[in-house]
Amino acid sequence: MKKIAVQRAELDCLEQSAITNMLKEDQEYRHFAAASLNQAVDSPDTALQSAATTERDAASDVDIAGFQSHDLDETCCKDDWNE
Repeated sequence: MKKIAVQRAELDCLEQSAITNMLKEDQEYRHFAAASLNQAVDSPDTALQSAATTERDAASDVDIAGFQSHDLDETCCKDDWNE
């Protein structure tokens, strides 16, 4: 029984050591990743991108203040409205 207790103590010590090492390496990686990200963001070569305007966005910019329902062309196909 004493031998098992000694082995259990050794394994507990190894486990604690592994956890401590893992946490240290994780912290180091976090610092490295943050520094790399900050460098990439701050780089003058980083291209800033904006969202493309879609047809729907462009249509929402149309001035419809004076629009009346009778202004619609009667040849307009209503099935197109449901797409």
